[in-house]
Amino acid sequence: AADAAAEEDSRLEQWIQLTVQRLAGDLERLRAEPGERRGRLRQWQRTYHPDKNPGRAHEVLPIFRWVQARWDQEFRAGDGSEMQESAHGTASRGPAAAAPQGSSSGARPGSRAAASPGSFA
Repeated sequence: AADAAAEEDSRLEQWIQLTVQRLAGDLERLRAEPGERRGRLRQWQRTYHPDKNPGRAHEVLPIFRWVQARWDQEFRAGDGSEMQESAHGTASRGPAAAAPQGSSSGARPGSRAAASPGSFA
């Protein structure tokens, strides 16, 4: 039983890594097109949002966090949302920490590209 759980965890980690690698590759191909990058990231925010994947939150959350980190890095970095001290000593919310590097297509959950890790066995 412990071996099966460890194997399932290993498959999940591999699926997450491959998915993030495909996403990063897609973003790299859109490097010169900020409007397309923005649209693709928004699509992935919806696709991999834990609330849109009931019962699979543990699978999609790392991917969603990576997408959010890319969004923050590209589109919030220059909008003044970085940590700044006000005259009253309070700080505003800053960009999220970068998630692991990787890549995936914007496929919908349940489709082949976003299939659950168990389907790779």
